[in-house]
Amino acid sequence: MFFHGWVLCGYESGLRFSDLLNLQCHQLRGGRLHTVQSKTGDPVVHVLSPECARTLGELGSQSTDGTIFRWALAERWLRIRWKRLCASAKVTGTCKWLRRTGATWVEATNPGQASRFLGHRSPELAMKHYIDRSLLPNSCPSPPPIAGQ
Repeated sequence: MFFHGWVLCGYESGLRFSDLLNLQCHQLRGGRLHTVQSKTGDPVVHVLSPECARTLGELGSQSTDGTIFRWALAERWLRIRWKRLCASAKVTGTCKWLRRTGATWVEATNPGQASRFLGHRSPELAMKHYIDRSLLPNSCPSPPPIAGQ
């Protein structure tokens, strides 16, 4: 259940690793995640899927210290187990890929909104560092084919 919640929350919220790890149970309210980003100090609210909210609630109900994730795995062990999980799935990447995947989906479906999703102050950062442009719909216009081809 831990990694199910970790993957869903990382993807749906776009939170940085440290913000995800340090989520507090009281930050989950009514299917929304209310956080203040540690890097910028800016507040952000993300609407979560019912499955993600339920899983986080279940993890939080087992918490011994009021956190959603940290109580179950310390950072070092989380990174080790994440590597093992990726290896068993035959994929590579760090937890940052959850953030990047979520941002790419947001940009593909809501052009220009990935930076807002990520909580960036500079709009160009998402496109420059997080978005996989190969997965975006073709938004560049094309001329019609040359007659006679």
